[in-house]
Amino acid sequence: MLIIPVCCILKTTLPQATLCFVLKQIEPTDVFKILRKVNTKKTTCVDNIPPKLVKYGAHILCNPITHLINKRISINVFPGVL
Repeated sequence: MLIIPVCCILKTTLPQATLCFVLKQIEPTDVFKILRKVNTKKTTCVDNIPPKLVKYGAHILCNPITHLINKRISINVFPGVL
């Protein structure tokens, strides 16, 4: 398992401080478990993907989603807005 340190600069009224933490890459089984817990009674989000499709397609979706997440962790680039 690859462990990547991530450092951020906190802007406060105090002198600049650096906060470092570690993000571990995830496994497809982790993503699968999360996708299987999706509440199918919720409405579709802005992506227009029905929750039932996410939940019941978890076995297909878990590998590409895992790849995307791990890629972001490995290059230390994260979206500003989700």
